[in-house]
Amino acid sequence: MQETLERCYPQHAPGKVRILPWGAEPAAPASAMATDALRTEFRISPGTMVLLTLSRISPEKGQHILLESLLEWERSATPPRQPIVLLLCGCAAYMQGNRYHNRLQALAARLKHIRVHFPGHVTGSRKAACLALADLYIFPSIHESYGLTLMEALSAGLPAVCLPSHGAREVMRPDIGAMVGPEQLWQTIRVWLEDESRRGRAAEAAKLHAARNPFGEAAEKLARLLV
Repeated sequence: MQETLERCYPQHAPGKVRILPWGAEPAAPASAMATDALRTEFRISPGTMVLLTLSRISPEKGQHILLESLLEWERSATPPRQPIVLLLCGCAAYMQGNRYHNRLQALAARLKHIRVHFPGHVTGSRKAACLALADLYIFPSIHESYGLTLMEALSAGLPAVCLPSHGAREVMRPDIGAMVGPEQLWQTIRVWLEDESRRGRAAEAAKLHAARNPFGEAAEKLARLLV
């Protein structure tokens, strides 16, 4: 983003752009009532693996890449061996959002074994429940300058699989998940879903990583810049 601003505003931006550190707020605890309600709403039975992604519904967020990759997994020689649900959360963006949302629903309808739900924009206890139910966070953005939801997922103790956007490059480490190209996405998701102990280790590392990058540090740096 700094490079973009300096390129677009060469007379004004150089030397004036400041980059604030990434940060995460402590994850809100999920209530048992909200979590149970979510399980009932989307028919998520015990033993079902849950994938989660949170963002607006927009082409640069790459949800189509995720769904196309899951379709490829179903058609592969090693299709999913256990029930999988994808919670694809978010509302349609103002620009291109509704058309893109329709495209995603059409892709989801082609999946035979992996069930996809579109819960819409989630906040508060419902968002906390989504994070608590999930086994793996998927961050398929093509363009991401910050990666706020990725930090939220890590704070909640979710290992993540990401595409290599700028935001993911700054945040991801091998002990908390994986960053891969689209052609490796479903294979990486499969490996992480099948390795419970690895997810457990990554969950603890993710929470620690998020705790070491509190949002307050970014706020303090912004306050100093403003003063």
